[in-house]
Amino acid sequence: MNQISPRNRLLPPSWAYPFGTDNLGRDMLSRCLYGAQISVIIAFTAATLATVVSVVIGILTGYLSGKVDLVTQRFVDAWMSFRISSYCWLSFRFSVRACRRSSSRSGFCWALPARASSAPP
Repeated sequence: MNQISPRNRLLPPSWAYPFGTDNLGRDMLSRCLYGAQISVIIAFTAATLATVVSVVIGILTGYLSGKVDLVTQRFVDAWMSFRISSYCWLSFRFSVRACRRSSSRSGFCWALPARASSAPP
């Protein structure tokens, strides 16, 4: 992957090198895939952790019900409203269209599955 090949220096994209090569003749596709490994691992870990935490919170509050469920769900509601307002405020600084996009997707980290999984039967 890191072998330098002066003959393949700055080649345009082709079947042999789909992203081309850099100024040292290294394949850019393999370098991008290698560099993305840690990002993909972190993204899947964060999504898995958020799902596990939300399901555990939802199941516990649904099982305990009563005041525990009420307090937990009010906390989830506050968390979801904070996320939407903060994302909307940040994106509004850049564009109104981005605000509409982010406000429709911003609360889906852990709060929504926790709320859905604690629903009474």
